Parts: sequence; structure tokens; C-alpha cells
Amino acid sequence: MLRQKITRLVIIVLIIALSFWFFINYMKTNVRYYHFFEDQRELFEDVKDGIDHIDKSKLEWQRSNPWGSLLYSVPNMFDDEVQPSLQDKINQINDLLGGELSRLRYYERDGQSLIIFVFDWERVDGDTYDIVYSKSRDALESYYSNRNVQYDLIKLDDDWYGTRIR
Repeated sequence: MLRQKITRLVIIVLIIALSFWFFINYMKTNVRYYHFFEDQRELFEDVKDGIDHIDKSKLEWQRSNPWGSLLYSVPNMFDDEVQPSLQDKINQINDLLGGELSRLRYYERDGQSLIIFVFDWERVDGDTYDIVYSKSRDALESYYSNRNVQYDLIKLDDDWYGTRIR
């Protein structure tokens, strides 16, 4: 009788733990910023293409800031090299998300570049989420590891990643 009770208790605890684990993993991938990326992928690609046409040597922060060049920052502050057509696309992303795009960064090191869309920088709604374009997952992991932050990395599509910074 006691053995059956212990077995039932162990099974119940395992079911609860497994349910909790599934819920946590579901929440990691069920981030609204990632869904927004899926819905607006073309707009993100347009911004990426616009950034590819910027003369990177003229970006102000690239050499002095270890986080990279700040192309956009709240409220509506753009680097001088960001053309009006690119500003419109960045503003469109921000408007569609109700003003939650905090920053847009460009980072380049050793021939590898990253384009980083930062959402909820001040962590009003919990964690900060980034959507990042990078041809090199290793460069992306190195970028976050060198900043001593805890992060989760999820591949969204080809060279696009979602990063949750805790």
C-alpha cells in the first residue's frame, strides 16, 4: 500500500515537472517579437538591405563603442548615415510594435557583421529581446558572451536569430 502511494506521488511529481518544462520551452519560442518577425520578415529584410548600403566607415560609434554603432535609438534619433527611406522602414517596425523598438545597432568585427534590433531595452515587460541578423552564429554567440550577459538564442530563419537577454 505504501509502495503504491509513493509510486503515484513520484508519477504526479514527474508529470508536473514535465508539464512545467514544456511550458517554459513553449514560452521561449512563443515570444511576440519573434512572431512579429515572422509576420514582417520582408520589412526586416528591407532594413537589412538598407544598412548594407551605408558607408560603414562614416558610422560614429563603430570604433569607440564595444556594442557597435547605434543606428537608431528612442526617441527617433538616427545616425547621420541612415537615409530617410531607411528611417521610414525603421519607424514602421517601431510603429507596428507600439514603440517597443528601443535600438538598432550595427556591429562588425573581424569581417563578421551583426544587425541587432533591440526590443524593450529597459525591461519594462521582463527580459530584453533582440532580433539579430548574422551570417555567422559563432560571431553572434561571441558578441553576447563577451558582454557577460545570460541569453537564450533561437534560430528564426536562415541568418536571423532571436535572443532573449535575462
